[in-house]
Amino acid sequence: MDFTKPLKITVFGAGVTATAVRKAITRFPHLQEVATDEHPEIGILSPGLVTADYQAKYTFPLISEIELADHLIKSTGKTPTYLVVSGTNGKTTTTHLLGHFLDAALAGNIGIPLIDYATPDASKIPDVFALEMSSYQIEQSPTFTPHGYILTNITEDHLDRHGTMAHYAELKIILATRQSAKHCFVYNSDDDWTRKALQPFPPLRPTTIDFLSERERYVAEIADSPLLGEHNVHNLLAALTMATWFRPASYLNKINTIKAVPHRLEPVRLLNDITYINDSKGTNPDSTLAALRSVDPQSVLLLLGGRRKQASYEPLFAVIRNDQVRVIGFGEDGPFFEEHLATSTAWLGLTETMTQAIHLAHNNAHAGDIVLLSPSCASFDEFHNFEERGNVFRDVVSTLST
Repeated sequence: MDFTKPLKITVFGAGVTATAVRKAITRFPHLQEVATDEHPEIGILSPGLVTADYQAKYTFPLISEIELADHLIKSTGKTPTYLVVSGTNGKTTTTHLLGHFLDAALAGNIGIPLIDYATPDASKIPDVFALEMSSYQIEQSPTFTPHGYILTNITEDHLDRHGTMAHYAELKIILATRQSAKHCFVYNSDDDWTRKALQPFPPLRPTTIDFLSERERYVAEIADSPLLGEHNVHNLLAALTMATWFRPASYLNKINTIKAVPHRLEPVRLLNDITYINDSKGTNPDSTLAALRSVDPQSVLLLLGGRRKQASYEPLFAVIRNDQVRVIGFGEDGPFFEEHLATSTAWLGLTETMTQAIHLAHNNAHAGDIVLLSPSCASFDEFHNFEERGNVFRDVVSTLST
């Protein structure tokens, strides 16, 4: 398909992505948004829309805004470098770190659609992107190929959409299989599903680097990093490995200016020697486990709740039981956590809303404790997304009194 010629486009959705696509269409005079009955030549799906459902209805190609943005950017003669980060956990932090080290433009699943950067004026398009991609976006991007690709890990998540772990893992690997010898793939050799997903494919063509093998190279950077937890050591290693491949240099001077990513182990307030931490991005059991490993679990009052994922929670429950983590359940699946934890842990109670859970934690916490929102669930029962949930957490915590 020639993206330099007149093109009729149908945009599906009404959220951030769809709005950004509609704005981009107005910037390119040869593009026209049309309804589905006006013979569109291509359709653009928002990530949250199930690809298969729309493929069953329509015969024209259906792609992501990332795929569209790439074609439009290339149509201007610009060929930016895409350094992509994906994985079940850690991708947002790693994307931010990569952007920080390279002064690259941030885009993708972090909340900034790549299509926002698409403009007929090539001089206004950044040279390098740190681009976070979810499995949904990869699924909807049939030709997109990154210059550099970081895969942080693959654990159970989004099985309601992808059906099986094998299919989910294959989606995560597929970008690496498109890369050529001039590209780079950075991965975690200790990750079981990454290894399993690589097995059916022939040897990869890009430069392939296990970021765990680079640990000795970055001892000073790890020591100086302000980020909490071993999982953030992995995120740091992944970002440094890719940054060094792309632009060999010392990034030690950038380490002490790293800032915590919003909603990911984000300290919000210290009140009466009680620390309140916003980890609203902890939307699955593995992410919450990583958060618990980043602090002293016996000091934690953990807020669990929302709409749970189709994943095993037993490893998380085992840690909660063994370390006697104090727990408050809330939201749609709060009763699920009560059922599994109330008789075997320091269960503090069940509330209907997150705000009520925060107040219950505040009333039970003592000096030296940590009130940790790491819900291990999606937010859609009570909020539009995890960002809104995290913002409400911040707002409520700011109103707590001594």
